Amino acid sequence: MTPKIDKEVVFRLWDGMGVKSGPKVLKYVGSRFDTWKEYYELVAEYYGIQGGVQGLKDSIIDYGNEYLSSIEEPCPGTGIRLYNVDIEKEMSSSRRMYDWVVNKMGTKPTFYFAYSVPTDWECSVDVNSDDNDYYNEMECFDDECLMDPVRAVGRHIEDRFGIYGNVEMTFEGNMRGNIKIDKYEK
Repeated sequence: MTPKIDKEVVFRLWDGMGVKSGPKVLKYVGSRFDTWKEYYELVAEYYGIQGGVQGLKDSIIDYGNEYLSSIEEPCPGTGIRLYNVDIEKEMSSSRRMYDWVVNKMGTKPTFYFAYSVPTDWECSVDVNSDDNDYYNEMECFDDECLMDPVRAVGRHIEDRFGIYGNVEMTFEGNMRGNIKIDKYEK
């Protein structure tokens, strides 16, 4: 980890610019870390989050779900929840951190969401018509009900923690708590 003075400098930068200016945007900050784990631990320390990387992960999930509960759903009755963020993936790899900071490329974490469909929901267009962009009802549901809230949560998390990533969404019926169950019909 960086010397104490560097940590204080990074904290002052974050005080002024926000954590969103994280390792990819602000090369000075990114070059201070050998691995993502070091970055995550410093973000947790900056916010006073206990538990290191796991504490940060739990805080991100809580923060995302609080935001989801505070915004107006485009389709009332739709349930959307963030249940996992895989920030641990390759977090100990110095190569992944270098690629992200210097080469501006690399592996992003995935934000995992579960959703439910309201029983009375209907697509705003006829999906059986040739005059629409949807192949089926679920594609329409994704576009009309899920994409805007999920993108908003991602931006909100990035603004707060300097972390953004890919998205995976799973129907709540395929979940057992926070565990995704793969179902195959025979």
